[in-house]
Amino acid sequence: MILTLHWGVENHILNGNPGGAGEELLASPDIDLILGSHAHVVQPIGRVDGKVVVYGMGNHLSNQNQRWGPSYWSTEDGLMVHLTVTEQGRRQLRHHPGAVHPTWVEFGSYRVLPIAWAQAAGEGDPLP
Repeated sequence: MILTLHWGVENHILNGNPGGAGEELLASPDIDLILGSHAHVVQPIGRVDGKVVVYGMGNHLSNQNQRWGPSYWSTEDGLMVHLTVTEQGRRQLRHHPGAVHPTWVEFGSYRVLPIAWAQAAGEGDPLP
């Protein structure tokens, strides 16, 4: 089963391994993959016993912008997570290596752009 969760603290980026609820949920044989959202900023991606947990995919389309102040830093960022999932016997899923595509929402036009293009164009958050 793929579980999507609305969790996390808005505009707060997790540091290190968040553990907790993700590990507890993935310990269940009924849950194969977790895709999280809600915090409006990109969160870590982890593995628990071979299962993937995406703690937060950021914003895919939003009017939030760092111009609103420091608490909105990186709210233009998102992740498109591409995974291939196959059924392995009854009620068991297996996800195969996929890809993660970082995105950036252009303020005003609300176009969702690949982050590499946005940075090459001088848009988006500056590189660290």
